[in-house]
Amino acid sequence: MIFYRGAGVLALIIPMVVYAIFFIVFTLATGGGLSADPRLVLTSAFDDLFNANRLAEKGVVLLISAPICYFVGIRLNRKTVVDSETGQTQVIKSNHGLMFIHLQYWGFILLALGVVVLVYSMVG
Repeated sequence: MIFYRGAGVLALIIPMVVYAIFFIVFTLATGGGLSADPRLVLTSAFDDLFNANRLAEKGVVLLISAPICYFVGIRLNRKTVVDSETGQTQVIKSNHGLMFIHLQYWGFILLALGVVVLVYSMVG
């Protein structure tokens, strides 16, 4: 079961979207071409997700997702509001998290996972 608060599910969605973009760009760049049927594109992307030969690409995707997740988490968890009567600025802290971890900290987790995956793909 996945527990999330607010927009905490973005910690899962951001890497998936980055992976989808990376997959499409990489497929087009290598001359593989994409099928006109979107179901075939999703099927091949899903099959490629579990392909151990392309592990370095998944590490790069995690490294790209890490700062995006961090800055989105900072932006969502800290909002500034200016009071119209007094003109004072107040910082309102929100609570967006996944598995009881704030969204911006998932950026560090994704970064660490990306480094581990890249090192593992180079060594093993």
